[in-house]
Amino acid sequence: MIFIQSRDFEGAKEIARSKGSEFRESRSTALALPDDKKLQAAAAVRTLAAHGITLGLDDIVRQYCAAAAHVKSYGLSVPDAAKAFADLMVLNSGSGKPLRAAVVLAVERLAPTGGNRTLAELADEMIEMKRGWLARGDLRNASFHDFASRAGKIRDEIGSFPLPTLTKTIVFDWLQGLDLSRRSKKNYRMILGELLSYAAQKRFITANPLDELTRQHIKEIGLRG
Repeated sequence: MIFIQSRDFEGAKEIARSKGSEFRESRSTALALPDDKKLQAAAAVRTLAAHGITLGLDDIVRQYCAAAAHVKSYGLSVPDAAKAFADLMVLNSGSGKPLRAAVVLAVERLAPTGGNRTLAELADEMIEMKRGWLARGDLRNASFHDFASRAGKIRDEIGSFPLPTLTKTIVFDWLQGLDLSRRSKKNYRMILGELLSYAAQKRFITANPLDELTRQHIKEIGLRG
């Protein structure tokens, strides 16, 4: 028996008629189900109870279908989507930002508006650009060859990294690993800085990893102390 409370008598009667019709349709459907479908429904009810879910089976099915529709175009099942979401929530738990904001920031960094370039492609582009300056007389020959030589070494040794994935750890390890004098290391840092500043201007990166190096990093590289 279902009890309906309402101050509106006519409204209550309408609700009762609707519920009665719904009950008759559900009962008719249930009676028409073959035995295997009844067993499936019973098993589903037991599964809900085992997980402490108090919603009705029909509500759960509606929610599942709605969720499945949302993730269908991404080739995900509902459990896969739920697991991915839970994993992201764990990763984002220490950021203090809503998950959507964190994802937007990550996408902006990994898919910059200027397009995706490797450090090698950037170095080649700048070498050619400066070659044009040299031809016009806007750059001294010695300056061009110094830049081309150092940018070429950067290209050959860490140029395979896509610019959005270039981190402070990568540039720190590379600079620290140079078996060169302090002066030469400083020159390479300046050339790398010029490359990455150009990348930021072209919107190939949203953050310059060199800017993230601390005083301690600089000291460990051997540029101070």
